[in-house]
Amino acid sequence: MEKEVIFNKRYVVHKKMGAGAYGEVHKCKDLVTGEFVAVKYMKNIFEDLVDGKRILREIAILAKLKHKNIVNLLDIFYDGSPNSF
Repeated sequence: MEKEVIFNKRYVVHKKMGAGAYGEVHKCKDLVTGEFVAVKYMKNIFEDLVDGKRILREIAILAKLKHKNIVNLLDIFYDGSPNSF
């Protein structure tokens, strides 16, 4: 049996949905609300200044956008490692 993976003591990983240039997206269950959410896990995002700026810009834009056809940004957490966010 695989070990259960939990992000930020709140999001239980159910399956990996995909991967891209900056990280992986996982389908997770929110232990507080019971809802399923998508969690994007990124590693080494500050190794390259340009990539770091792009990622922070994406976060800033998602935080402001509210539309039924756009994924809402619900939470941001950091695991304490300078290599992941």
